[in-house]
Amino acid sequence: MPLGLTVIASDVLALGTTASRGPLWFAAICLVMAWATSVMAIGRFAWSLAARGFDLHRLDGAWFLVPAALFGAGIATDRVAAQLAGHWPDALRELAAGSIVIGAFGYWVLIVLAGLRIRRYGLGSPPRVSWWIAMGCAGLGAAALGQVLQQRPRAVPAQWLLDATALSMGVAMLLSVPVLLLSARFVLRQCRFRATASWPPTFSTAVLAFGAFQAGGVLHVPALGTLGLGAADATLLFWSVTAGWNLRCAYRARATGARRS
Repeated sequence: MPLGLTVIASDVLALGTTASRGPLWFAAICLVMAWATSVMAIGRFAWSLAARGFDLHRLDGAWFLVPAALFGAGIATDRVAAQLAGHWPDALRELAAGSIVIGAFGYWVLIVLAGLRIRRYGLGSPPRVSWWIAMGCAGLGAAALGQVLQQRPRAVPAQWLLDATALSMGVAMLLSVPVLLLSARFVLRQCRFRATASWPPTFSTAVLAFGAFQAGGVLHVPALGTLGLGAADATLLFWSVTAGWNLRCAYRARATGARRS
């Protein structure tokens, strides 16, 4: 929910014009809701850790949604700030930069812990299902850090942002390799499209494209733009195949139910 609201808040600003402030107000409402749900989600996560204690075996890919919420809220906040006048933009940019920097540190801490967890317990057990989120969160982090670099507050060093953006993009590209290979293995050996298909890595592939476009611009690496275009095309392909297959399964199930009745 926080990420969905931040996407709406960011993209609806493209509808704004100098004559109409409606989209800006709508984006601001979505932004407030995004921050509220982000605080609720992070607070619930922290409360769970405090109540149950930290267990390395329970760490899975869903934990990466915590820094992802901070990245998304930071991106949306920065874009809303760009549409405002007066003293609000500076304060909102500081808030955006702070949330993104905290999200980046949180992500790198989780990467280290995830590496320890995988080394000790492997990829087995149910938590392996959502490890692909780590790739998408790295791409989202690259996009968020790149955006802060474009509208950099005075408190954040430019070189640190450049290095952090490059590191996040590198981690996203590195993690994309096992995600793609294991996804292909799943399709060829386990899925076989016998029933309705679920393809969660599609979301992470889309965010990888977003991060590649943003990082390529601020780092002046044209190859990242090409990677982003390829990831975007792959996202459309994966989504189309999954949607088409699910529609076919739904049609067959409806036809079978009609014959039985």
